[in-house]
Amino acid sequence: MQDNLEIGVSMRQIFECYCVPAVDAVNAALSGFTPTEIIVLTIVSLISYLSVIDTLKEWWKIGPKVIVFRLIVMLCFRKKA
Repeated sequence: MQDNLEIGVSMRQIFECYCVPAVDAVNAALSGFTPTEIIVLTIVSLISYLSVIDTLKEWWKIGPKVIVFRLIVMLCFRKKA
């Protein structure tokens, strides 16, 4: 029983060491926004995140080697205006 208590205390210390400062930093960053702005920002971020994930899935289907080759070709042979 004492071991469980010690584990609980150490987990709380880890939480306070890492999570509490992170939450404080996020609260400070969002303090200038209204609740509506925070909701809109969250929705836009989620849509952007899902779009990036979908793009990465499509790229993975093509194959990483093909993607790297295409990027190299685009960088080396793009037209100069």
